[in-house]
Amino acid sequence: MNRKGILFEGLKVRPKAVCAEECREDQIRETSTYTYQVEMVSVDVTYFLTFAMAQNRICQEEIKKLPSASILHFQELFREYPYQGEYFLSCLGYEEYFYAQILLGMLCEIREGADEPAKETYNHYVAFLKKGWHGVRKELFFQDTIPFAKVQNWAGLYTEQPAMGLSQICVAFVLAECFHVDILADRNYYLLLDCMMDRNLLWNSSREAVMDCSGVGKSRPQTRDFFQFLKSRMKYPCQAALGFRTDAHNEFDYYLQNLFHLGGIDRNVIRGEAIDEKTGNILIELGNFQENLSLSGYVYSLYIVLLSQYVRKCLERIRKENPAVWRNQIEDAREAEKRSRTECERLKRQIQEGEKQKKRLKEALEESEKAVRRKEHQIQRMYKQQEEEKRELIQLREEKFLVDKGKKEYYTKTQQ
Repeated sequence: MNRKGILFEGLKVRPKAVCAEECREDQIRETSTYTYQVEMVSVDVTYFLTFAMAQNRICQEEIKKLPSASILHFQELFREYPYQGEYFLSCLGYEEYFYAQILLGMLCEIREGADEPAKETYNHYVAFLKKGWHGVRKELFFQDTIPFAKVQNWAGLYTEQPAMGLSQICVAFVLAECFHVDILADRNYYLLLDCMMDRNLLWNSSREAVMDCSGVGKSRPQTRDFFQFLKSRMKYPCQAALGFRTDAHNEFDYYLQNLFHLGGIDRNVIRGEAIDEKTGNILIELGNFQENLSLSGYVYSLYIVLLSQYVRKCLERIRKENPAVWRNQIEDAREAEKRSRTECERLKRQIQEGEKQKKRLKEALEESEKAVRRKEHQIQRMYKQQEEEKRELIQLREEKFLVDKGKKEYYTKTQQ
């Protein structure tokens, strides 16, 4: 298997600093060859692809169709794979964590496995991408080149979730590579490098380190270097750690993201949930805050933090369980039930055949008994006939004896 391309070598991006130093803005042209005028930098896309695919409903359904043995095999590969970013895994919900295990295990097989299994797994992996992003695939299929701005438009639909926009861009690049479509670079293309490297740095960090850099809790000596590194790379390191929320109109969303981090989880794991007006009113009433409506926001915040803490505990507990094992056990139970049912059917047929055989033997026995009785009657008739014949023979002998005696007496008399 030819191990080339984005899945193996990463996404090649031109450093932003080089672009700014060597080229003026009016010299930057949208051309696929422009990116190769200077040395390129490869950025690992493993987490980005996994992040997008693990949350894509179509990909999830396709993964569910894999045999249980394959799922368990990929999960075993995942446990041995270096991609164990604590903060990355903490950003996934329970279901997404399960799918991420399988997807990372598949990438391990593709990159490090033997040629034949790796090729088969690669085909499955690419098929997941093509089915999960059918619209993108359809547009790319009829193109030879496509501007990076178009890729940005596709990714723009997913920017409400931190890092999902970058993940969608990586998916588009992989699909473009599969269909041999060149993505024409522009000025924004070169901003990818810093953003992707920053996000990989966060995802590979411990959750505790990210929390400390977010200003949560007391900073410890082992995390200061990490925070200093973030400060050297980013204008707003705390905001970057919590999802790159810097725009003014996103201040409230950024505030909520902080609350979820105070609860110890990433907001992605319970995204879409919101407190309803009735629940909010009940919380305000229970806290005796009716006279001070400004405290309603505080109650809402407290509710989020407490909910987050509870969900984090639940996630930590249920992640220890493996649904693939349950699924395998269920399939084994179904197979055992199927074998039992088949055995029952076989025994039932055997019993029915035995009953038929018993009936045939009974009929044969009755016929034999009838034949015996017929033979007995025949023998009895023959015996009676023999007795009759014997009596007749004795009678004949007696009659002959008398006749012969009479004749002899008559002859004697005549001689005298």
